[in-house]
Amino acid sequence: MALKEQLFRMIDNHIFVYASEPGGVDALIPVIDILKCKFNVCVFGTDKLANRYENYGLECNDLEEILADISVDSLTYLFRKIKPVCVLTGTGATNMYERMMWEAARRCCIQSFALVDNSVNYSIRFSDKTLADISALEKHLPNTLTLPDYIFAIDDFCRNEMVGEGLPADRILTFGQPFYYRVVQGVRSLDYEDVMEYRAKQGCTNGKKLILYAPDQILNNGESTNNISYIGYNEYTVLKCITLAIDEIDPTHNSLFLMARPHPSDSNYFWNEVECNGEVGVPRCLTSSIELAIASADVVIGMYSSFLVMAFLAGKKVISAQIGLNREQPSVLCRKGLIKCASSMDELIVQLEAVLYGAVYKNNICENKIDNPAKEISKFIEKRIGKN
Repeated sequence: MALKEQLFRMIDNHIFVYASEPGGVDALIPVIDILKCKFNVCVFGTDKLANRYENYGLECNDLEEILADISVDSLTYLFRKIKPVCVLTGTGATNMYERMMWEAARRCCIQSFALVDNSVNYSIRFSDKTLADISALEKHLPNTLTLPDYIFAIDDFCRNEMVGEGLPADRILTFGQPFYYRVVQGVRSLDYEDVMEYRAKQGCTNGKKLILYAPDQILNNGESTNNISYIGYNEYTVLKCITLAIDEIDPTHNSLFLMARPHPSDSNYFWNEVECNGEVGVPRCLTSSIELAIASADVVIGMYSSFLVMAFLAGKKVISAQIGLNREQPSVLCRKGLIKCASSMDELIVQLEAVLYGAVYKNNICENKIDNPAKEISKFIEKRIGKN
């Protein structure tokens, strides 16, 4: 099996890091920043995610260029050639790469660690299925599991749900979500003047309230906005409900300003179709930092994404809009009882009016007990691989 020449120049005794999805990359970056102070860290990913690492000054090796065929066998061969001291990954659900890595590491007697970045679809992340198969899955855990040696959970609630879905409790550790922690700290450190300047640049002026729509990516490439997914709604159906609710509350459009923050994995197919359908254009917040986008919003509306959780933890008013939901509740904020899901148009209008014009918003913030998740995760990895 031929490997790219660059692999034979890999640094000895390195930590092999990989994530297949943007959320996994974001969660790993604060950990990498700490680990690289004591270890050689080699980051792998795909071309689509390379710029996400590069934005933080990290070089990313394209795994799909290095291995023509990514499989357990090819990864086993790779690990035996480059000899990492451990493997640290995300827990992606769109492909099987991370799961293949855990199995390859096991074959090579290399310890593996995996970081959960979001409190949804736990069991599928460790099964023999991907999100493409989710509509066909039964509610119980699929029989075939592939597990790393250690799983880093977001909090005890997350850990208990994972155990309830059949994942082994002895492999799950609660250290917090490093990226959540970083974003919340960043939101709190922003200057008021920077926030107001950003709002003005987006067109939110004259005392208007800024409603930020941060949807999950539900539609896949090639799917029409008319496709109602396994969950009962999609990005477009929820956006239509939000615009109708705004029309009801502010028919003259003098008081409210709607802006969208597309999911980082979005291919723009959804947004392009919205434009082609002749809908009123919704300004998109694409290049600003997450911290600035959250800080600038008067209310954040999403479904169940990490963005909504981070906004909540930062003390923002949030709404989980899931009109059409026809399966178990995906939002961890709703499952915890921290907010109530807006599952109908009437509920969305009531909640939007309440957070914009009602009484003092009560945000029962329940932050991680761990002061710095990235630091604690790094310490645990260091201890396990015997670095003094």
